[in-house]
Amino acid sequence: MASAFDISVDWLLRPEIEGKFCDSPNDRGGRTKWGISQRSYPKLNIAALTRDEAKEIYRRDFWDAPNLILGKIAPLPLQMVLLGGAVNHGQTAMARLFQAELNRLGGAKKIKVDGHVGPQTRGKLYAITQYDRDRELDVAQAVLWARLKLYRAIVDKRPADLPNLRHWCTRLALLGETLIQAHLDRT
Repeated sequence: MASAFDISVDWLLRPEIEGKFCDSPNDRGGRTKWGISQRSYPKLNIAALTRDEAKEIYRRDFWDAPNLILGKIAPLPLQMVLLGGAVNHGQTAMARLFQAELNRLGGAKKIKVDGHVGPQTRGKLYAITQYDRDRELDVAQAVLWARLKLYRAIVDKRPADLPNLRHWCTRLALLGETLIQAHLDRT
């Protein structure tokens, strides 16, 4: 059986998501392949980057990133949403967005929105989802919607990113479809 990391990264590296080479003037990351950008990795030969090398970067710099540690977050659909968000928005920004959504979704006791997913954040997730597995989907979808709002804010702030919005929205729609299918498969 494939690991949560392999499932998440394999989904992310699909051709319609991050699995192709791009050198668009509208992409502030510059040359990008497998979702790895020249801006983020200036010493890397992006054009020659292999899928396996990209997966190792995803494991080291995103999945195991000290402020996210996605392998310690369950369930898998949420891991997929957070990994994709970390790749597009950065690990700290994604952690903050996740924490803010957890605060919005449940309970009077709020957690600190500090960009570090530690025991308090994982505890809050557990408190929201422990009695009802449907809440796992609610959390994943809430983070997905928050990402959509973030993309819209990016375009509002920088209209030159408008050509990217369609791709970003398609990516989120495909991920939302995957989340729902995975949830239905479990029930």
